[in-house]
Amino acid sequence: MPKLSVVVTVGSPVVYQSLDGENLLTAALSAANTFCKETSLTNRLYVAASDIDAIENHLKSIPDAHQVVFNVARLGNIPSSGRGKTSDAHAFSVIGMDIDVHSLKKANQNLPKSIDEAIAALETLPLPPSILVASGTGLHAYWKLSSDVVIGDSEDLKEARVLVADFYRGVAADLPDYSFDPTKDLARTFRMPGFSNLKEPANPKPVTLLKIYK
Repeated sequence: MPKLSVVVTVGSPVVYQSLDGENLLTAALSAANTFCKETSLTNRLYVAASDIDAIENHLKSIPDAHQVVFNVARLGNIPSSGRGKTSDAHAFSVIGMDIDVHSLKKANQNLPKSIDEAIAALETLPLPPSILVASGTGLHAYWKLSSDVVIGDSEDLKEARVLVADFYRGVAADLPDYSFDPTKDLARTFRMPGFSNLKEPANPKPVTLLKIYK
């Protein structure tokens, strides 16, 4: 069975404004911060958030049949164990949202009927997303922030969590016909495009980049 990898970066912010095309995606998503491991091993690879080359090289070394996930919040320091919790978050430069689409398992929820319907809805927002990724079972939307949100103490962490929660509430208010996943944990992981969604190992689905908005 393909292994799970989780990409990790630590430390300083990355400047995205001068980047475009796929470089923007790589930079924004590599600013994620958890550990990187193969599940059959116990290896963890920590990489500085500013070291885009190291992150890209590591991703290139992973077969596309593997499942790769990442966290949108960077860690200030390498945690003593695990991939880090919300309380370990040091900074983030994107807000991510996991958007489900209609399926037999979610027939009673108010969800977009398709990826195209979800994209069309998101594009009506006053602040549309910066990046869209097909997650294999739904859509991942990312909003690139104009500056890094840096968390230096517990009060900063509280404010950061309020910021993300308010953002989610704003999207919900602008799209009242849908019930989107309310999970807004800073330690939440998302799927890296270019790899596979193995939620159903017998039925792997590709995770693909759909759009990068200028």
